[in-house]
Amino acid sequence: MQTDSTQSTSLSGHCANLLAQLMHIRGFPNYVSLARSLHDTNDPVTQLWDIFALGVPLCYLFDLLPEDAGFNKINHSEFDEEQYDTDPDRAKKHAIALFAIQIRTDNVTDKIPDCEAFTVADLWDRGSTDGFGKAVATVTAIVNHLPQDVFITGPLEQLPPHVPLFNEAQETRRNNVIRELVETERKYLGDLEHMQNYAVVVAQSNLIDREMHDKIFANTSELVKFHRKFLVSVNANAGLAWEDQRWGLLFLEAEKEFGEIYVPYCANYTNIKFTPEQERNLSSLNHLMNLKGELPAFTIKPIGRVCKYPLLLECLIKTSSAANYQHYEELKRGLQAHRRVTDLINEAQRRAENERTVKSLRTRIDDWKGHNLKDFGDLVLDDIFEVVRAGVRREYHVFLFERILLFCKEVASAHSYNRRSGNSPLLNKGRVFLSDITQAVSNAEVEVMASARHFLLTVHWKGANGPESFVLRLRREDQMKQWEKQINRLIQLPVKPSESDGTLVSDSDLDGPVPSPSATTPLQDIVHNDAPPEVAGAIPTSVKVKAHFNEDIFVFRVSPATEYKVLIEKIQRKLRLCTSAPPGDGPLQLKYQDVNGDMVLLGSSADLRIALEECRELLVLYVM
Repeated sequence: MQTDSTQSTSLSGHCANLLAQLMHIRGFPNYVSLARSLHDTNDPVTQLWDIFALGVPLCYLFDLLPEDAGFNKINHSEFDEEQYDTDPDRAKKHAIALFAIQIRTDNVTDKIPDCEAFTVADLWDRGSTDGFGKAVATVTAIVNHLPQDVFITGPLEQLPPHVPLFNEAQETRRNNVIRELVETERKYLGDLEHMQNYAVVVAQSNLIDREMHDKIFANTSELVKFHRKFLVSVNANAGLAWEDQRWGLLFLEAEKEFGEIYVPYCANYTNIKFTPEQERNLSSLNHLMNLKGELPAFTIKPIGRVCKYPLLLECLIKTSSAANYQHYEELKRGLQAHRRVTDLINEAQRRAENERTVKSLRTRIDDWKGHNLKDFGDLVLDDIFEVVRAGVRREYHVFLFERILLFCKEVASAHSYNRRSGNSPLLNKGRVFLSDITQAVSNAEVEVMASARHFLLTVHWKGANGPESFVLRLRREDQMKQWEKQINRLIQLPVKPSESDGTLVSDSDLDGPVPSPSATTPLQDIVHNDAPPEVAGAIPTSVKVKAHFNEDIFVFRVSPATEYKVLIEKIQRKLRLCTSAPPGDGPLQLKYQDVNGDMVLLGSSADLRIALEECRELLVLYVM
C-alpha cells in the first residue's frame, strides 16, 4: 500500500510546482519580484506565502478566468504603492477578502469544485499552515482552469540557487546532512498526514472506543500541525547560504513545542495494546493501513524522528567550526536544547513504564511481609541482575523505590517460556530501607568472567551490628552509573513518613544479630525483618520444624520470633539426647529448602525469620 508521502508530494513540493506554473503566466513574474523585494528567500513555501499575502496577485489570477464562462472580474490587481505605504496590512487584507468572496460564489463552487474556501485570517496566520494549504489548493485549481492563452512559452523562471563557496569534502558532507534533514522531514510529514487521515476514518467508523483511539493516535493532529510549520522553517533555512543558515536557532525556538507535543505522545506509546475484538474491528481497514505491519511502524515513527534530530545536529557541528560559521555556538546550544527534549521524553517514558511495573507488582507478589506497596514511594529503577553478599551470588529482580530496595525472585514455572515474562509471580526475598544505606560506590575494576563483563556497584548500609555491604553485578557501565547516581541521590532526601500508621522506617523493623562479613550467608542477611511484630496475623503462633541429621529425624515446634542462637542450642540438645553419633564440638551448619527448591544456608536470625515466613506450616532443616 502506498502512503500519502508517495501518492502526493509535500506542501513544499506543491508550492514549488505551483510557483513554476505561476512563472509561466503572463504578467505574474512581476508579483514574484515584488514579493522578493519584501522578503528574500529561496524557500518555495515562504515565497508563495509572501506572494499570496500581497492579495493583489490572487485578484489578478482570478481575473484571468474566462469572462464568457460567467466569472466576474474583481478588478483589483494593481499594486498601489502609496496605499500600501500608508497602511500595508489593511491594503493586503482588503485584496485577500475580495478574492475570498469570489471563491464562495455559486459559479466558482460549481465550475471549480476543488477550490477551498478560506478567510483572511486563515491566510494571514503564519503560526499554522492549515489556511495557507487551502489557499494553495484553491490557486492550483484556478490555474488548472485558466485558458491556454494566458500562459507564455519559454524556460521556467526559477529563483537562482546559492552557489557553494567551497567544494571541500567537509562542505559536501554538510550539504548531504542538510539535504537529508530536508528530505526526511518532508517524508515524515507525509507519514504523519497519512496517519492522521487513518485516525479520522477509524474515529468515523466507530470501530474502537474513544479511549483506545486516543491511546493509538494520541495528539497526532498536533504533530501534523507543528511539523507543517516546522517544515516551512526547515525549507527556509536550507534555501539560504550556509553562513546565513541558523539551525541552532530553529531548535532553540522549537524546544518548548517539541516538549509539549512529543513528551505525551512518547509516554503514551507503550500503552497501545489491542484486545482481540479491537484487532478484528480494525482489520476491516487493512486496505488503508495494515493493522499488523503498517500501523505499528507508523505509530513509532514520531519516536524515531524526535531521536534523529540530535544526530543530524551533531553531524552539522562536526562539519563546521567557530572559525568558518558565525552561528557555531548557537548551533551547539540548539543541540543542547533538543537533548533536553529527549531527556524529558525518556523521563516520561520511564515514569509511564514504572507505573505499569508497580501496577503489575500488586498481583505478582502475594506476600508483602506486612508492608504496604504505597509506602515505598515512586519506583525509580528496576532490573534483573546478580547480588553478591559475603561471597554468595544470587540472581534477583531488584526494585529501587524512593524509600526501599526490594529484592525479589521469580517463581519457577512449569513452562520455561514464562520466565521473565513480566507477569510471572515473584517472591519477596528481602529489602533494605534507603534510610539505612550510607553510600553506593562503583568499583574501578571491571569483573571479567569467561566472555561476560560485569560492572560492580557496592552498596554500604547500617546493619544491626555495624556497617554491612552487598554488591550489585551489572552488565553495562551506563547501567552501573545510573544505579549509583540514583541510590546516592535518594539517600540524601529527607525521610518521609509512611502514609499508613506509624512510619515506614523504624527501629522495630530492624533485625537481630547478623553474622560477620566472612560468614557464608545468603542475601537475607542484608535485609530488614520481613514481618514487623505489630502486623497481626502475619505469621502463625508457632511453626513445626523437621530436622534431618544423617539418618535421624527430629520434630519440634518453635516460635516465629525464635533467635538463630536459640534454635542452634535446641538442635544441639536434641542431638545429644537422641542420637548415637552426635556431632563434634565444631559449629553446626543448617540449611533449608526454599519454595523454589533451592538449598539455602541459615546463618543468622534474619535467615531464620525468612525461612519461618516462607515455610509457615513446616520448616525442613538439614543439620551438618
